Amino acid sequence: MPSEKFKKIWENQKGKCPFCDQPMDISADAEERHLHHINGDHKDNKISNLVYAHVHCHKQYHANYPKSKRIITVI
Repeated sequence: MPSEKFKKIWENQKGKCPFCDQPMDISADAEERHLHHINGDHKDNKISNLVYAHVHCHKQYHANYPKSKRIITVI
């Protein structure tokens, strides 16, 4: 069962991966998800700074943009 914080993050991003815009499954047996810090500050764990992403999308993003501070804007 996802935590309340996870549910809020997932709702804020409308249930989609912010990198590929494809749906993300939040069921217990779903694909692993990575937590991404939008501003790049891993100490900033406010809901407004967090998004969940597909593992492969998150890895691809950081491989392409390793030094970015402002990562993405979630609509």
